[in-house]
Amino acid sequence: MAPEILNGHPYNYKVDMYSFGVSMFELLIGQVPFIGENKLDITKNVNIGLIRIQTNLDLSSCCLDFLGKCLMLDPNERISIDHALNHPFINPDSPQYLEKISLSPLLNAASKTCFNITKES
Repeated sequence: MAPEILNGHPYNYKVDMYSFGVSMFELLIGQVPFIGENKLDITKNVNIGLIRIQTNLDLSSCCLDFLGKCLMLDPNERISIDHALNHPFINPDSPQYLEKISLSPLLNAASKTCFNITKES
């Protein structure tokens, strides 16, 4: 569930992009992105963006970029449906995608993404 819904804030279609990112995470990685001892822990981890992700995954930078853009905490920074359909991970031939592929949002724990990577093998 997107953080804005979880916290009772107004929301728009970008909650669906977040949900898609969570589902994609589970399908690609085989685990849920947010863990905790109880519901309160899980809610806290969603709100601070603490995702448990293995560091030895065999996923392309393009895939990780797309996943990170779907799971942005700030809905204003989260990928739109149009951008998602034109992202190279979905449509490698799209001439309309102007943003550079970057792993820095995934690797920068101080950023506004929800990827705070914790080592796990």
